[in-house]
Amino acid sequence: LFWTEHGDAVSNAPADSAESAAKPCLDSDRSRAQQFEKMASLGQLTAGIAHEINNPLAYCINNLAVLSDRFERLQRRWQVLECDRLIERSTNAESLEACLTFIRSLSNVSTFHDDVVSFEKEFNETAESDRGALISDFLKYVLAREEALTSRADVMSDIGSLIASTQNGLGRVKAIVLDLKTFSRLDE
Repeated sequence: LFWTEHGDAVSNAPADSAESAAKPCLDSDRSRAQQFEKMASLGQLTAGIAHEINNPLAYCINNLAVLSDRFERLQRRWQVLECDRLIERSTNAESLEACLTFIRSLSNVSTFHDDVVSFEKEFNETAESDRGALISDFLKYVLAREEALTSRADVMSDIGSLIASTQNGLGRVKAIVLDLKTFSRLDE
């Protein structure tokens, strides 16, 4: 405002309009700064939650890989015993072929690959009447090698502790999710 020579108050319009034009810019800048702070806080919160979920989830994933390995070992042992029983009962072509199929599948297991290659060579050079005994001997070797790598007692013990540990980890993830649900409903 300013006063005229007659004593009348007159507003300083250009100054007021510049001030009023700057106010929205300041409000916009302030709003952006607050939004940035909120997003930074949200990012930190999200990273913390991801970390808390990732830890138990990572060891659950690892446990499942180890469980899978232990299951394959048990399955392999069971198949060895089944093939050995087949050979003991009969050395007909069907029994021999079923056992050979299993033995050949062992070439996919790094522990037995070279052994299977050697077996195949020896099998092809063995008289048909002696092939059942050769298969039986190889199956006993596989079983003994499996036992030497990891005993049945260790495999069974591992399975129990891996399952318990995995259940614990998944329980932790579940608790985190439930806590997040509770937290998100605090306003309601």
